[in-house]
Formats: sequence, structure tokens, C-alpha cells
Amino acid sequence: MDTTRPNAPKFPRGGLRAPPPGPLESETVYRGLALEGDLTGAEALNAVTFQGCVFRQVNLTGVHWRGVRLTDVRFEGCDLIRTPIEWAAKPVQSERSEWE
Repeated sequence: MDTTRPNAPKFPRGGLRAPPPGPLESETVYRGLALEGDLTGAEALNAVTFQGCVFRQVNLTGVHWRGVRLTDVRFEGCDLIRTPIEWAAKPVQSERSEWE
């Protein structure tokens, strides 16, 4: 059995930024964001990459994400139990992500 610990997510040296104003959009790359609370426009995202981002206390209940890629992402205090992310079909890819 492999007991090595996975690499921790890498975040931008300059710190995390607030998301741009307005709803999140499909077919977009978001880098170095601190996403908090209710995310406008995040209910149905397609072909989106979150890289070096932190999700804090984000309500992901009812979201439908397809083709979303999570690289160096951390989820803090997010309820993922009722989130229909279809891991088996691999519409969401996750690399070096942490789930707290």
C-alpha cells in the first residue's frame, strides 16, 4: 500500500483575489481566486478550470458541473454531500485538491 501523502495544492505567491464581478461563466479559466458564499452563475458550469483557488463556505447544493477541472484547489467548509458531481463519468477532473 502506498502511504505517501499527496502533494498539497499550490496557490499564487501574491495571494488570492476576489472573483470578477458578475456571474461565473462557462468555458473560462479562473486562477488564484477566493470564492466564498453563494456563487452567482455557478449552478451549471461547462468546460471551466479552477486553478489555485479556494472555495470557502460555498453552497454547492444543486450545481451541475460538466467538464470542470480542479487543479490546486481547496474546499473549506463546503457541503459536498448533495452535490451531483459525477465522479464516475469523470466530467470533473481534480488534481492536487484538498477537501476539508
